[in-house]
Order: sequence, then structure tokens, then C-alpha cells
Amino acid sequence: MTSTSQVLEKSIVVFSRNYLPVSRINIKRAVVLLLTGRAEPLDLLPGPVWKVCSPSIVIEVPPQIRLTHRGTER
Repeated sequence: MTSTSQVLEKSIVVFSRNYLPVSRINIKRAVVLLLTGRAEPLDLLPGPVWKVCSPSIVIEVPPQIRLTHRGTER
């Protein structure tokens, strides 16, 4: 079983809107991008999908996400 701190230390690969790798970010940042609609999950490679739970929502964070808006690339 994976502890919460171990999951939060994981990194996610971020791709641009054109599917070019941009950077690696932590899961906390990935959750924010997914929840605000600035990114979408990708199923490029098989891998673990981490579930992040709150009292009102469960979000699945894959190893790769793709930015959906201009200006979110860092």
C-alpha cells in the first residue's frame, strides 16, 4: 500500500497542446491543472493511476497529462 506522502512525491509528465513534452510536475500541481480544466489526462503509456480523494470528489491522476489552454506552460 502506498502512503499519502509517497503519492504526493510522484511526478507527472506534462505535454503541450501539440503533444510535445514540456516538463515534470508533482501530483499536487497536476491535480490543480486537471480540476481547473487546464489539462486533460493522457493514456500514452500503461502505468499506475493514482487516486486522490477529498470529501466531495475522487480524481484519477495518470502518469501523463496534456495542457489544454495557452499560457499554462511553464
